Amino acid sequence: MTRLSLLLVPLFCFAAVCAEAKADTTPTLKEQAVEDPGEGITEGAIPRFDENDGASDTPLRIEVKAEYKELKGEADFAAMNQTQSNHVTGGDRPFKVHTANGEGVEFKRWGFIVNTLPVIDPNNPTRVDTQIQLELSGPLSGKDGIEIETWQLQTEVLSTLGRWKTISRKPAKVSIRISRDDE
Repeated sequence: MTRLSLLLVPLFCFAAVCAEAKADTTPTLKEQAVEDPGEGITEGAIPRFDENDGASDTPLRIEVKAEYKELKGEADFAAMNQTQSNHVTGGDRPFKVHTANGEGVEFKRWGFIVNTLPVIDPNNPTRVDTQIQLELSGPLSGKDGIEIETWQLQTEVLSTLGRWKTISRKPAKVSIRISRDDE
């Protein structure tokens, strides 16, 4: 054996002993303590405030207005605080298309889609933090016939309950109002 091999053998033995000692002290998956997340809490659930803050069971009214070129969309729906809600109007529309094989029909998506997640601030119950995603799409009159346009927005905004908040001015104008739904 060379001098280098004689020096490395004790190092490898020492590393093996250290790794074995570490493995012996690391608990196995069955031995590791797992905290009970609590009743009604599931993995991947949206975090909620304490039950005593009263905010999680607050009914809300969500109003959204959007304009992009010739397209307009409005939504007015109820949702619960701290709960994701989705509003969809529209669908697929058939449009004539000209291809190398002749005329055909192609289905294009159009409509107004709004996804929101409003959360009332427990420290300031007049302020609401809202995650919002929306899409406005549909046919526009163009020089070559009908064209399909789509505009999308995804953002998070702070607003005051009951007041309109403009969240986009150009190229589309989008306003949102979230208020308590006491009806």
